[in-house]
Amino acid sequence: MYDKYFGHFLLNKGTLTADILKELLASQQNVRVKLGMLAIKQGLMTGKQVEEVTQLQRTMDKKFGEIAELKGYLTDSQVGELLKTQSESANLRLSQAAIDMGYLSYEQLEKELTAFEKESGLSQIQIMALQNGDPDKIVKELLAFAACDHTKALCQDYVALLLRNIVRFLDEQPWLAPHPAENAKEAELVAQQTLIGPDGELLSNLYMTKEFFYRLASAFAKIDVTDDEEMAHAAVGEFLNLHNGLFAVNMSEKNQRFKLEPPEILSGETDLMGCYVEIYISFGCCGLLLAKKPR
Repeated sequence: MYDKYFGHFLLNKGTLTADILKELLASQQNVRVKLGMLAIKQGLMTGKQVEEVTQLQRTMDKKFGEIAELKGYLTDSQVGELLKTQSESANLRLSQAAIDMGYLSYEQLEKELTAFEKESGLSQIQIMALQNGDPDKIVKELLAFAACDHTKALCQDYVALLLRNIVRFLDEQPWLAPHPAENAKEAELVAQQTLIGPDGELLSNLYMTKEFFYRLASAFAKIDVTDDEEMAHAAVGEFLNLHNGLFAVNMSEKNQRFKLEPPEILSGETDLMGCYVEIYISFGCCGLLLAKKPR
């Protein structure tokens, strides 16, 4: 998820356009992170040094690490450590794609990575959570849910599970809005489901544009349902119901039992207040609002 936040940061700065960011996100799965990228990220080499070694590779029949050693930029043990971590560096694929496709140089990237850590508003602990990619840690570090302190832990568990289920059922890599609003924004459609618990009701709401709604439905159904409103409604409702069913199972293990009401697809926004977060995937953004209604 680190690369998604970094990409969002570059977009907000104007370093990348929305179209370029979409292109990078779409292509990053096929990208192999190179040693130079890892050396910059770990502070072992500067962007200028990596550019130099990369240029020398074009004239010398040697690997990056070998040339970096000859130049005195890396030791043999450092090259070995970088090679060990190369297969575990998926969070740098977007950055590598930006280099490979010519949108950034290594020197530019070094500056942007430094700026991201200083200007993103994220703490070092939050950045480390993003780099490690653990949904539970990411949610707990990034989402304070200050407006709903009494349901904070429940909401964090809900969001972390939703992130995992988006990966599992939609084959998407989600990321959270860095500074979400506390209340839901305008939406064209809302998928809503009520979970009846021991001390009241939990209302789960997904706020979407029509375009996002149909893309979500198609991703879950594994077929294009753009021209089939009834099937799209059924698919989105089933996705929400499936997620909430798994959430209810998890909560029952904590001695909190929830009964699910049938999901509904509503037009327009609701007047609910509660824990709100924006979730981004490849085809757009949706808002999640969790509202608690006590008995």
